[in-house]
Amino acid sequence: MSTTDDNPDRVHIGGKTFERTTETNTTPEEMDEINAAFAAFEQRRKEIPEDQKFHLSDRYGGYDFEGTEYEDYVNEQRRKRHEGGQD
Repeated sequence: MSTTDDNPDRVHIGGKTFERTTETNTTPEEMDEINAAFAAFEQRRKEIPEDQKFHLSDRYGGYDFEGTEYEDYVNEQRRKRHEGGQD
């Protein structure tokens, strides 16, 4: 992650540029609702039986990291998965 000299609020992550903001239009109540929805999703995901879980192939967005600072990490994780028979 790096910032640009001309705008310290502009951040480069993974080859993409993001701009930080100090304002948010999300109320605390909305954040509570968002967090509750995420928690409910995670709970439903945890309830899936092991024999029904599957790994999505890397062809589904698995190459988005190529050419970024995350490429080595992602390739290392793929290697570990492959060696562990998870792919």
